[in-house]
Amino acid sequence: MVSLNVDWFQPSDNMKHSSGAIYLAINNLPRNTRMKFSNIVLVGVIPGPHEPNDDQIQNFLKPLVDELLVLYNGVVMPTYQNPNGEVVRVALMSINCDMPAARKVAGYMGAMATKACKKCSTAFGRLSTGTRSSKPNFSDFDDENWVQRTWEQQRVDAYDWLTATHKAQQEEKQASSGTKWSEVHRLPYFDVVRYVTVDPMHNLFLGTPKKMIEVWQDFGLLDSTDFSAMATESTTIIIPRQYTKLSEGKISGAFANMKSDEWRTWVVALSPFLLKQRLSGEHFVNWLRYVDAVKLVTGPSITVEDIDTAHLLMKNFGKTCVELYGESMPTPNMHMHLHLKESFLDFGPSYSFWLYGFERLNGDMKDININFKTGFETTYATMFIQNVHTQDLKR
Repeated sequence: MVSLNVDWFQPSDNMKHSSGAIYLAINNLPRNTRMKFSNIVLVGVIPGPHEPNDDQIQNFLKPLVDELLVLYNGVVMPTYQNPNGEVVRVALMSINCDMPAARKVAGYMGAMATKACKKCSTAFGRLSTGTRSSKPNFSDFDDENWVQRTWEQQRVDAYDWLTATHKAQQEEKQASSGTKWSEVHRLPYFDVVRYVTVDPMHNLFLGTPKKMIEVWQDFGLLDSTDFSAMATESTTIIIPRQYTKLSEGKISGAFANMKSDEWRTWVVALSPFLLKQRLSGEHFVNWLRYVDAVKLVTGPSITVEDIDTAHLLMKNFGKTCVELYGESMPTPNMHMHLHLKESFLDFGPSYSFWLYGFERLNGDMKDININFKTGFETTYATMFIQNVHTQDLKR
C-alpha cells in the first residue's frame, strides 16, 4: 500500500525556477521508518521552469498509473524471505499533497472556482472584491447541509469531461461539476474523493494562523508594539522539547516567513499565553477554540471522541470568525478544516499522513549541488537514487 506525494521546490532562494518531484511512501512499513530517505520511492522529477498546469501534470502521472495497474495484478519479485521470487501486489492507498497539488493530481478545480472543494459539491457564492473580479464566499460553516462528493459521480464527471468534443464544452462541464480528468481514475479501486487526504500540516499551520494575525492587525487588535512586547515575553516561556524554538525576530517581525514547525510552536505553545492580555473577549476565546482543536488532532494518537470534539470546535471557530470579522474573512483553508474529520477517520492521527516527511525530502533535493544552475532535474533524480542506494551499501 503506497501513498503518493507531488510537490514543487525552488533549487535556490534566488532562482525563479520550480522543479517538481513525485514520491511514493510504503505504508506497510512502520510509521517511524516509512518516511526515512532510504525507504522512499522517487518516481520522477518534473522539469521546470514553471509548474505544469492541471492538464500537463497528467502526462507525468500516466506512466506511474500504467505501472500501478500492472502491480495491482501482481508481479513476481525476489524478496528477502523468498529469493526465488513471490507475487508482490501494490495499490495506491492515498494521495497526500498540499491543497493546490492535490487538486491538480486528482482532477479538481482551483480554490477560486465556484465548486472549489475536493470533498463536497458546495457551490460557493461570490463576493465582490471592489473590482471587476469576485471571489468565492467560504462563510458557510453549517456542514450538515453540505452535499458530499461521491466516488461514483466523480468518475462519471471526469469521463464526461474527458470525452467532451471541444474546449468550450470542457470548460462548461468543469464549471458545473468542479471536476476534470485525472489519470488516477484509471485505477479501478481508487476512490478519488475518500483517498485524497486533507493535509493537517498545511491546513492547520500554514494558513489560518497567518490569516488570523493579518485580521487582528486589520481590525486594530494587534500592532508593532504588541509584536515587540510578545517577542520579549516569549523568552521567559519554556516550551516543550518537541516544539521548534521560535526566535524573537520572527515574532517582532509580525511572523513573516514562518515555517510550519514555527507556526505549530506559536499556535500550541505560545499564543495562549502571549495573546491573553492583548485580545479582548470573544476574539481570544474564539482563538482558543482553534488552539484546543489543533491540540486534539496533532498528537501521536487520536480517538473518535477527539475527532468529534475538534470538529465541533473548528465549526464554532469558523462561525464566530464570520460574526466577528465578516463573511469575506474565511478562506478555502478554513472550509477544509471541517473536512479534516474524514481524513482522520480514514487514516488515523496526523502523524500517519501529514506532509512533514515529504517536505523534508524536498529539502534533501535542494541540498544536491547543481552550482546554482537550472534545468538539472535529471541530476536531481540520479543523485537522489544514488544516495538511497549508497545507504543500502552501508547496511
